[in-house]
Amino acid sequence: MDDPVLLTSMIAAALALAGLALKRALAMRLLLLAAGLAAALAAWRAGSVVLALIVLAGVAANLFRIFGMQNTSRRIRHIRHYGYDVSDLARYMKPQRFTAGETIFERGDPADRLYLVTSGTVGIENGARVEKNGLLGEVGLFSKAGKRSMGATALSDVELRTLSGEEVSKLCLNEPEFAYALSQIMAARMTENMARVTGAT
Repeated sequence: MDDPVLLTSMIAAALALAGLALKRALAMRLLLLAAGLAAALAAWRAGSVVLALIVLAGVAANLFRIFGMQNTSRRIRHIRHYGYDVSDLARYMKPQRFTAGETIFERGDPADRLYLVTSGTVGIENGARVEKNGLLGEVGLFSKAGKRSMGATALSDVELRTLSGEEVSKLCLNEPEFAYALSQIMAARMTENMARVTGAT
């Protein structure tokens, strides 16, 4: 093929189609990055400097996303080995206080928020206790019924931080490491509950 512009454009199109056919996000973005570079080269060869610059801006944005994905992967690996510091969530949350013996929520209440214990001890209906930097109410947020499966009571004067269910959903979408950490906490909580049920029978 004698026309270098047409050839480069065809290469760009082939790379873009191949990238869109892939299921792995990183591999897809890398191929789209290559397609963008080829498209920018084709535009430059065709004498359209403005179009080439626009395409390169898209390439730069894609490259930024690739670095972001790699950074997220590193953070998730760190969480897998060292855990997630849930106290970091406090900056997003609103303070709330309960006195000893006060009910925080009852079985069947709407599961509309996540709680972080910042001081004191909370007792769960099944006998579990949640203390400083422990999360409370996370399972109900993702249950189909959207209701509390167990009640919670302040065993001492308690200071909590709360985050609405909508804000939790946004965090899960925008901060994959938070979603990963929350899934770990929920899995551990369900394992503990199963162990209590098994031990009681």
